[in-house]
Amino acid sequence: MFNLFLKNKSVIRTFTASIFLCGISFYIHSAPKVKPLAIEETVPINFGTIAGDNGICSMQSGGVLVGSSGQSCSGIQTPAEFRVGGTNGQVVDISVTGGTLQGITFRPLIDGPSIITMQGSSTSIFVIGELELNGASQGSISIPYIFSANYQ
Repeated sequence: MFNLFLKNKSVIRTFTASIFLCGISFYIHSAPKVKPLAIEETVPINFGTIAGDNGICSMQSGGVLVGSSGQSCSGIQTPAEFRVGGTNGQVVDISVTGGTLQGITFRPLIDGPSIITMQGSSTSIFVIGELELNGASQGSISIPYIFSANYQ
């Protein structure tokens, strides 16, 4: 309890207020410790040799190349492999985003499910996709793309 004094002309008034303290009960549950995700590209994607013709070269599951719309592709083909490290049992969303450079559009795909549950401390994720050529010039071209992994 406290008193508040206000002076109004020559009259002094006293107000009384009470403060009530309420007890709050709660339990703190310690959440499991979640490690930050670590991403490492262990094998870069390789579409082998692609003819300079306009068309699409698709890398299917396991790295098999198929040409369509006038395109032929052959040679060494390798899906990209990414190692994702994190906390066992946690659910992770995986996504890839492509891009376009010098007349070539890369549309990457995850070779498998895009939502995974970590089994152990790391897992491998493979990336395949397709290249669409439209007036591309000859030469060795590296097209940047984005690989993302996030806990749900």
